[in-house]
This record gives sequence, structure tokens and C-alpha cells, in this order.
Amino acid sequence: MTYANPLHREIFGYTRPEEYTGLSLCDFLTAPDRGKKPWNPPQAQEHGSLPKEVEFLGWRRDGTQFPIQVTAAQVTISDAPAVLTFITDITERKKTDEELRGAMGQLSMAMDMAGLASWEFDPNTGTFLFNDRFYKIYGTDAEREGGYRIPAMEYVERFVPPDEMPRLTEVMGAVSHPDYDEDFLQVEHSIVRRDGERRYIIVRATSVKDENGKRSMGFGVTQDITEIKRAEDRLRSTMGQLSMAMDMATLASWELDLDTSTFTFNDQFYRIYATDAKREGGYQMSSMEYFRRFVYPEDYDIVRNNARNTTLPTPSIGYFQFEHRIIRRDGEVRLILVRSANWQSEDGKHRKSFGINQDITEMRRAEEELRRSREKLNLLSDLTHHDIKNQILIQSATLELMKCSITDPEQLKRIGRLERSVNIVQEQIDFSSVYQRMGTALPQWQSIEEIARCVQEQRPAKALVLGKGITGLQVLADPMLIRVFHNLVEDSLLYGGGPMTVTIDCLEKGGDLILTYEDDGVGIPYEEKGELFTKGFGKGTGLGLFLCREILAITGITIKETGEPGRGVRFEMLVPEGKFRYVNGQGAHPEVGQGEPSKVC
Repeated sequence: MTYANPLHREIFGYTRPEEYTGLSLCDFLTAPDRGKKPWNPPQAQEHGSLPKEVEFLGWRRDGTQFPIQVTAAQVTISDAPAVLTFITDITERKKTDEELRGAMGQLSMAMDMAGLASWEFDPNTGTFLFNDRFYKIYGTDAEREGGYRIPAMEYVERFVPPDEMPRLTEVMGAVSHPDYDEDFLQVEHSIVRRDGERRYIIVRATSVKDENGKRSMGFGVTQDITEIKRAEDRLRSTMGQLSMAMDMATLASWELDLDTSTFTFNDQFYRIYATDAKREGGYQMSSMEYFRRFVYPEDYDIVRNNARNTTLPTPSIGYFQFEHRIIRRDGEVRLILVRSANWQSEDGKHRKSFGINQDITEMRRAEEELRRSREKLNLLSDLTHHDIKNQILIQSATLELMKCSITDPEQLKRIGRLERSVNIVQEQIDFSSVYQRMGTALPQWQSIEEIARCVQEQRPAKALVLGKGITGLQVLADPMLIRVFHNLVEDSLLYGGGPMTVTIDCLEKGGDLILTYEDDGVGIPYEEKGELFTKGFGKGTGLGLFLCREILAITGITIKETGEPGRGVRFEMLVPEGKFRYVNGQGAHPEVGQGEPSKVC
């Protein structure tokens, strides 16, 4: 090497010309595919294989490598042949190329994930240029199709179903016309893949024009939207079913922009109000205008007070409901149930309320008719019970007088059997009176702690023990829940074998609550457990435990007996999730142990 300019020294890390003494060009170059075997331009010159541009790895003075491009030319210097070499550091270009390859790889992956394929169209020849990704969507390949170029009409014949051909042929004809000047085209149509499956695609295309304004080339992408179309079809079907269900239930949705106090209604909403969008001037209406047009005057305060939940500067995020009357456009007064929930954007700039209105006029009328019918039946039942009890009282008194005047043992036995029969009738009448009241009142949240104390006062056991989990516990049940515990205590005292301790506790299991009742009496034999809650089974009337099961079942609570004979009874009442709560922040102890109960009586 006879000469190197200053830039060469800078690129390769040299500072002075004398540092090049004894070095040749091949000391600076290594072909990437040759390991450390150098490339010798003079030898290449001798063999006539001197390329114009070659990429190499360059060796800096410190031993590091970097990509370079070498351009060599044969020249004559002082009448002697020589090689003039130009070296360019292409590190940044290589880095850019690598980033570009990575971006292209990501783009290719994204196109595959989105079911996208690109293509070109030559308007001069009417020919498409496809690629492997395009053919993949169509379930074929270039070998089967005879290459990547296909005439436009042949594409239609191969892949477009007959029912789509007229429309697509018309579109392609319009695009091919010289007067077509749209810059962008989008069209959806179905295709038939080579495997016979019908799928749906969306085509988006644009074109490039030459200096004369004539389209010289078209470019586009095709996307397989079959799954999107199927999802849209399912959504339309679901929305149709939902709309039908809402119509059947006289339900209508609405939206309220809290910033502008503007309602947005729909046709279902207007049908409930016996009107339509044309009559009301569109689907949007101010809240004050809605108030003026449709709210029953005597219910102004009801609506106004409940509306405050949605018009506060910071609306409460939650669900609420209320009822009020409306005046329809035909003048009929109807009753609606309004359910609403508020929404606020994260930045607090947008606030909305969403809700549904349900016409409950007929439901309330039916409930009122049912209430009146129940009152009549209860009145009839009470009168009947009263009359029967009077007759039972007369029979009991007569039997008692007969016992005073009869001394024959056989006749006294017969009178005793009659008395037991009369007593059974009395108990059945009492049971029917209780049973008819079951379920007539709405379930209520009831304190188990208060119920236990009340039962203890009425029918005291030796001791009443309440577990820690009972503190603050409330159960949603029929108002006759206290009767359940009264019957359990009654049975413990009558059949448990003398004075005993009653323990009431609970534990949570899988989101539900197990409420337990235990005593330390004689327990229940295994052979009797299967029929324990059957009507008529037992030592007494056989109605107590049956009644307990029926009262609990009103709100989905189940009961079973799991005690061991000889060690006392254990009744487990399974309270479903959502049917119990704690009003003082307490909670049931976990399933792993019952903890130390505290005596409170």
C-alpha cells in the first residue's frame, strides 16, 4: 500500500502516516464470508476478478471490526499498473438496514395476524400481481395458479362466487375506465377459496398517476374479514333478540349527557310513550323538556329528588332505581320503573348516565289484584279457622264432661283416643294458619343475634352460646325466620334428654355462609335422618322441621342435620352468597375453625 489519505487514518484509528509502514490493503480487510482470510486486490487484478463494489469487515488498529464498502478501480501510476481503492464506513447504513428488516418483519407478522395481503394492478395490461401471503388467504399457491400474475377477469372467474360476479365486474369496469378519478377505493365481497370455503374480504386500493395524470399503477390490500363478519352477524342476531326481549318486557334504554342535560332516546323508548321521533323532533331532548312533556305532575318531586343523584357536580358511580308515573301522548297514565347508573371519564371531563325504563303498569295491576285476592282468601281462611276452633273447643269440653260421668275403663280409652284426634286437628289448624302466612311478606334482613336472644327469653335452654361470627350477622329471609329457631329449640328441649346447652355459630365457605345450630342432647339416630324434614315424620306432629325447611327455602336457604347420635344434634343452614351480611364490619370465622364462642345468656 503506497498511500492512505487522512480520512482512511481516521476511520481505521491511525494517527500518523509512518504507522502504515509494512502494511498492505489486505491487512485492513476481511470478507464476511471468509473468516479471517484477507482479500487481495492485486491478486484479484491479476486474475481479472476485481469487482467494482464489495462489502467487507474492516479491522481497526485496536482490533475491532466494522462494516465497510470497498470500491476498487484499476489505474496506472508512473507507467505502472495499480489499484485505486475507496473505502466507506457503512456502520450506520447497516444499522438502518437492520432496523428496516426488523420493521418489515413486524409488518409482515402484523399483516399475517390481521389477515392482510398486498397486491399490485397494472391498468395498461389489466393484470394483478399477487404474492404468497395473498395466495394464503385464498387457500392456494403460485404453483397451482401458474405464477403470481393473473388477468383481472380471470381472477374474478377463479375466486369470485357467481352471485357476486355482476357487482364486482361493474366495480372493476368503472375503475378501469379512463374517466375514473377517485383516489381511493374500498369494496367488500365474498370469495370462494380453492378448498371450497366461502370467506369474506375487504379490498382497499389506490393508484399512482404519471406526469400526464394517467393512472400508471394500482396498489391495494386485501383483508380477510370473515371472522369479523361472523361476529357482526352474531351481534346483530343477539341485538335483535335483545330488542325483541326488551319489547316483550316493555323495556327501553336511554342516555343522559350530564354536562348538557340532554337525553338520547330510541324508537323503543318512544313506543312506551306512544309517540315517535318525528313527532318529538328527533331522538334528543333536554331533561327539562322531557320533564314537561311526559312526567305526571303529582310525581314531579319524586323525579326531581331522584334526578339529583345524576346532576351533582361529581355524580355517584353506582346503580339506583325509582318509580314514577308518565302521561303518554295518547293521554293514558302509565307507571314506569327507572333503573340508572352513572359514568364519568377518567379525566372527569365527561359525565353520563345510562338507564332503562320499564312499563310496569300491568305488573302493578296484577300485583294489586293478587293482593286483594290474597286478602279475601286470608279472610275466608281466618273465618274458617275460627269456626273450626270453636267446634274443637265444644268437642273438647264435651269429652271432658263425659270423662267426669264415665267410669268404664274401655269407654275412657275410647274418649282418650277421641281427645288425641281432636288435638291433632287443633295442631293441623294451627299449622295451616302459620303456613298460609309464609311468603306473603317480602324477605327482610334479620339479626341472628336478636332472634337467638328472643327465643331464649321465650323458651330458655340451660345456656345459649353464640359464636363470634354471629355478632353483627344479618340474614335475608322470610319474617318467620324466628319460628325456625323457636322450633329447633322446642325440639331440643322436648326430645334432647333434659336441660342442655344450645350453640349457634357460623362459618364462611366458598362465598356462602353455613349457619349452625347445635345442642348437647341425645342426638338423632342415623336411620331417621333421611326423613327428618318430611311432613308428618317425628314424635310429635311431624310439622316443626318440615315448616323450618319451607320457611328457609323461600330465600334459597337449605337445612340438613349432620350431628352424631349420642352427642347432640347439629343443623347446618346454608345461606347463599348475597343473602347474608355484617352490619358492624365483623365477619364469620373461616372454615378451618370455629374459634372460641362467647356465652351471652
